[in-house]
Amino acid sequence: MAQGFLFQSEFWTAKCLPKSGNWQSAESICFLLDTDIPENNAEDRLITAELYGGDQEMRMRQEIVLGIGGVKALKALGIDPEVFHMNEGHSAFLALERIRRKVVEKKLEFYSAVQIVASANIFTTHTPVPAGNDSFPREMMREYFGDFAKELGIPFDELFSFGQTRVDRSDPFSMTILALRMSRHSNGVSKLHGEVSRSLWRDVWNGVPVHEVPITSVTNGIHTKTWMAPEFSALYRKYLGEWEEHITEPDFWRGVIDIPMRSSGDPSAVETSSGRVRARACPHSPGTHRRFARSDPQCESDSRPGSSNHRFCATVRDLQTAAPCCLATKRD
Repeated sequence: MAQGFLFQSEFWTAKCLPKSGNWQSAESICFLLDTDIPENNAEDRLITAELYGGDQEMRMRQEIVLGIGGVKALKALGIDPEVFHMNEGHSAFLALERIRRKVVEKKLEFYSAVQIVASANIFTTHTPVPAGNDSFPREMMREYFGDFAKELGIPFDELFSFGQTRVDRSDPFSMTILALRMSRHSNGVSKLHGEVSRSLWRDVWNGVPVHEVPITSVTNGIHTKTWMAPEFSALYRKYLGEWEEHITEPDFWRGVIDIPMRSSGDPSAVETSSGRVRARACPHSPGTHRRFARSDPQCESDSRPGSSNHRFCATVRDLQTAAPCCLATKRD
């Protein structure tokens, strides 16, 4: 593990630790932010202890660490990204920190800084219900961002409005709305989700027809070789050959129909319908394959529609009528 370093904020000290030792030469880098260090008081050391844990104020602190702290960490590392991608609204405070730097260090006027920062921000929304998007009350925002607004050179109420639809001034401060306002490209994670998101957030662009709301869609994908159960990977290799080279070829995958049922002499073949496997629809091609597996109340995984953990229980005959490239399985 590489040696980390400390950086300061108004509220806490954090430690930035690269996940990969030789991060300077890596193509993809992951940095971990940790507040559980001796320099912090006992309360602040818990900020990074649990994902989605604690009360609303804990969420506020976590998202300050992620957004503002993330920008500070990259600055300390000498990394100056050309584009920032916010995956959900949790990191949206990064936009405010980037604007603050333009105003304080480059002496830009606030709205000029907004345009520059937003042009290099991309936002992906995932959660298609309002309750799944973090929001904070006015007084909590004032406590943490009252002085921040002064640095930006604008009244606090003006800053607060960037997290509202501006239809109802009593609304709380929404992290998703902040991310939408501070990005020049926003997308959902499937065609249908893009449609839902345009409808859900249409008030951010009050008066704009729903179909013109600037939220597009980029369908989620997977890394098939690591997403697929090892048992099925081995099964496909035995009966289909080097399947990894034909992932996007429907004609190739019709060969799964010829995979034999399990017999006493072939333990590697697919189980008969008396056995059960768990299967889930592949998210990179929603709607292109019919629902292939029947619901089973004995399936213990989350079966809420739209859940990322949505799984079905299926018999072998169900599996053989589906496109096998759209299955990831786990034995019960």
